Amino acid sequence: MTDSGQQRPDLERHALDPEAEWSRPINVCPCSSCTRYFVGQIKKCLAFPNGIPNEIITGQHLHRTPYPGDRGIQYEPRWGD
Repeated sequence: MTDSGQQRPDLERHALDPEAEWSRPINVCPCSSCTRYFVGQIKKCLAFPNGIPNEIITGQHLHRTPYPGDRGIQYEPRWGD
């Protein structure tokens, strides 16, 4: 509510409302949990030392299967699976 007693439309939405800004998923690079990821280097890993393809960074291709140019190296979980 505002000081005048009116409800604020932007606060009427429930936190689980899929249209609410705060309920949208956070994009996290799946590569950050891989043992082959070069921590501290943006978008680089053992499979792609010159840059990880956007399809893998965005999760469109889960790198548990071969991907062109990966040199035979796929995702390996850092903390178990």
